[in-house]
Amino acid sequence: MTNLSVSSEQCAAARGLLNLSQADLAKAAHITESMVARFERDGKVPTYNNLQAICSVLEAWGIVLVPANRGGAGVRFSVPPERQGPTTEPSVFRSLCRAARNIVGLSQEETAEAAGLGRSTVADFERGARVPSPANLKALRETLEGAGVVFIEADGSAGPGVRLRR
Repeated sequence: MTNLSVSSEQCAAARGLLNLSQADLAKAAHITESMVARFERDGKVPTYNNLQAICSVLEAWGIVLVPANRGGAGVRFSVPPERQGPTTEPSVFRSLCRAARNIVGLSQEETAEAAGLGRSTVADFERGARVPSPANLKALRETLEGAGVVFIEADGSAGPGVRLRR
């Protein structure tokens, strides 16, 4: 059953986990890109049918929406944990980094500046072009946690993810 309780932050974070653009999500959900952009930017909630389409696409692509019942709302992969590594592995952290930035509304440039890194370090990492040094990965994680992100480790119910600290 599709969960129709998705926030604009969760939508943006889910796109980050999946490495999707707003246009990609809009096309898959058969809605306009501007609708996704307004939802994520301004919190303008789409109609019931359009919100259902967004949730259905995210669910079909392996995203679990984490409710804000024990902390802030978030998103995580539905993939069983044996197929996902810990959140510290660069291949897993890459998508978590995008999702974390999106859930708190930080650009790559803002994240890099706050972490004391060059923008290309974050951009290259997120697109898989290079893996930053362990010290730079640590700086990225600490910056995102300082901005209000909690990294969710994989467990018996789902894969890793991110949520807001509240």
